[in-house]
Amino acid sequence: MTYVGATPTTGDFKILDSITTSSATTFNLRQGGVAVYPQSANHCLVVLNGVLQTAGSSFNIVNDTIVFASSLASSDVINQILVLGNVNDIGTPSDDTVSTAKLQANSVTAAKFNADVISGQTELATTPADTDELLLSDAGVIKRIDYSHLKSGGLVLVHSSNSSSSATSVSFDNIFTTTYDNYIISGTFERDDDAGTYTRLLKSSDGSERSSSYYMTDFSTNTDDTTPDYSNSNGASTFYIGRGSGSDVGLDTWFKWFIKNPMGSSITYLDGILYGYHDSRNNHSSHNLMGHNDTEEQHRGFKLVANSNNITAYNIKVWGLINS
Repeated sequence: MTYVGATPTTGDFKILDSITTSSATTFNLRQGGVAVYPQSANHCLVVLNGVLQTAGSSFNIVNDTIVFASSLASSDVINQILVLGNVNDIGTPSDDTVSTAKLQANSVTAAKFNADVISGQTELATTPADTDELLLSDAGVIKRIDYSHLKSGGLVLVHSSNSSSSATSVSFDNIFTTTYDNYIISGTFERDDDAGTYTRLLKSSDGSERSSSYYMTDFSTNTDDTTPDYSNSNGASTFYIGRGSGSDVGLDTWFKWFIKNPMGSSITYLDGILYGYHDSRNNHSSHNLMGHNDTEEQHRGFKLVANSNNITAYNIKVWGLINS
C-alpha cells in the first residue's frame, strides 16, 4: 500500500525487565540486565498501575533511564515498558529475507568471509579444462573468464623422476598424451663407461619399443679438439644420443630435447642438445642432434638404453607445451 507522509519504520521491539518501584522518580531501563537507550519517550509504551502513560508529560527518557513526572511509591506497579524500534533499526532479519538489492555495493568486505570459503574448496588436481572458469579483477571489477582465454603458451610439468640405481635401460611410459602436441625433456644421466647411449620411442598401442625408421644427424665437438665430428643414420633401429664418430658421451651427461607431435598420426620429430664428460678421454663434448621417426604412429613414451654396461643414475623432467 502507499503511505501519506513518512513510511513507517520497522522497529526492534523490546519488552524491558520488570522494575521494582520505590519512593523515586528515576529508574533504570534494562533488558536481560543490559542497559537500553530508547530513541525518545515517544518510542516507549509505559503502563503504570494498568494505565497507559503519556510520553513527555507523565514520563521522559534520559539516556538509559525513565523519569516519571511525580515520585512513585513502593506499592505502584509498572506493568510494562515496551520500547519501540529506533528509526532504521530493523533488528535481526528473519531467515531468507535479505535480498541482493538490499545490500549496498562494497558492503561485504573480506573480513566477513570465513577462511573456509577458500580452504574448504576441493583442490583441482589436474590441468584446468578449457571451459573451467576463474575470477579476476578487471580494474576493480570482478569478472568471470574461461581458462581457454588465459592460455597463450607456456610449460606444464607432466613428469619428474630420478634414480641412483644401476640399470641397462630406463623406460618412461605413458608420458605423452593428446593434451599437448609438443614436449620438452631435460635432465641428466650418468654412465659407468664412455660407451654410447641411445633412445627409442615407445609405441602407444602396447608400450613396446619402436625399433625402426629412425633418421638423425649429429654435429659434435670436443673441448680439446677443434675439428667437429659428424654422424648420421638412415632408417636405423634406434635414435642415438651423444654418439658421434669416436666421441661417445660417458659420465655426467646433461641434455635437453624438443619432441614434436609424439601422439599425432604423422612423423615424430626430435631435436636438442647434449653435453657430457668423457672419463677415459678426460674432456667434454657437446652434441647438436636432429632427427625423426617416420612410422607416422602414436608414441606415448621413450626409453634410455646404455649401449654397454649401465646407466647408473638419472634425473628427468618432462614438460608439455601449451598450445598458443
